[in-house]
Amino acid sequence: MSRSKTILAHSPFRRWGAYSPFRGWGALALLLLFSCHAEENISHKYLCRFAFTYGLHPTSKLVTAVKNPGYFVSVSMGRVNGLQHVYVSPADGTGDEDIALTTEPENSITYELGAYNGILLGSTNFSGPTAFDQQCPNCLEQYGRVGFPLTWVTAKALSVECKKCGRTYSLETGALENKKNNSEQGLLRYKVSVNAKQIVVSN
Repeated sequence: MSRSKTILAHSPFRRWGAYSPFRGWGALALLLLFSCHAEENISHKYLCRFAFTYGLHPTSKLVTAVKNPGYFVSVSMGRVNGLQHVYVSPADGTGDEDIALTTEPENSITYELGAYNGILLGSTNFSGPTAFDQQCPNCLEQYGRVGFPLTWVTAKALSVECKKCGRTYSLETGALENKKNNSEQGLLRYKVSVNAKQIVVSN
């Protein structure tokens, strides 16, 4: 065996095992790449500010959404008799929720849910907890107004569609699935943080 082959055979860079100081760096780099990419794609076109204290509502499907990849819900809000209400509709059709926010801290927040009081919240295999605006971004751009809600594609998991234009979007990536030209865009993405007390969606 030549000297160069001998050095290569005994090099730590050849064996990505327990003794390599670079073990696991590939996975870490990939994770950072996805994290940075997600941060760069946060939309700031419409204000999004939503906080849900799940410790007060532990059985809500909002908790299921952020902890189970592939599970998504739509979220909107309204005020009834002076109290804020969170309206949750799951993609799997298992029953809507009307959650009254009864504490003073919950009602002191000025909530803003994107373009037209609606977000899609869930969790994906690649990005973890994820949120998107519920309005079709391409119709918003084309018509300059709101009123183009995205609805669940019942025959295709993790997809939503716009009844106005017929476009479909992937909830796994936010990408437009039936893209026809480069001027078309994917879903408007918002940042999701989950701590010991709250689910926070913002931009």
